[in-house]
Amino acid sequence: MRLKPLTLILLNYFIIQGIGVNLHNESLEFFAQIKNNMIQNINFLTDGCGVTIATASQITLLTQGKTIDYAKKITIEQVNRSLGGLPEGHKDSIELGLDVLKELINKYQNANFGEITK
Repeated sequence: MRLKPLTLILLNYFIIQGIGVNLHNESLEFFAQIKNNMIQNINFLTDGCGVTIATASQITLLTQGKTIDYAKKITIEQVNRSLGGLPEGHKDSIELGLDVLKELINKYQNANFGEITK
């Protein structure tokens, strides 16, 4: 008997992961689907506080649908402003988020994925 798949999904994008830990021992991971230097989709996992969750969420909103070059240029001030301003003691959450984002971008740019075929 020969099986015939009902659904065949061809993935022509890459899923990249970035991981980081801050001074409060909170971890953050971003997972991004990237195609042609465009962030198609980005998600995160964290065990951090509400500020870390809000920061990671805001970074996903700022980067989804944007180019890698745009995402690399996002600043602490830009994220802080888009969150309405964080208290001084919580800026490390933004630094963690941007560090992890930059790690993810570096992994993508340094990877040799080869040709994608359909």
